[in-house]
Amino acid sequence: MLERRWFRWMLILAFWTLLAVFFASQNAMTAAYRQRPITWRQTLVFPAINYGLWALLTPLVRETMQTIERRLDRQCFCALTAPSS
Repeated sequence: MLERRWFRWMLILAFWTLLAVFFASQNAMTAAYRQRPITWRQTLVFPAINYGLWALLTPLVRETMQTIERRLDRQCFCALTAPSS
């Protein structure tokens, strides 16, 4: 069970890290296109903080959604969550 939990955490962390790297590269490309050079530190700070926080919040969001889904029937759950997506 513990190994499975660690594997899930590693997948979550890998997903959010890849997303942060992707958006950091977009920041670098935008800066280069505008001919305003920025350092890699400047490029990485916002995505690292933003997606790092999402990585930490993912288990909480997942648990909250599972709790709500258990308490409501499927139609009511879809009706409540569809507008938020």
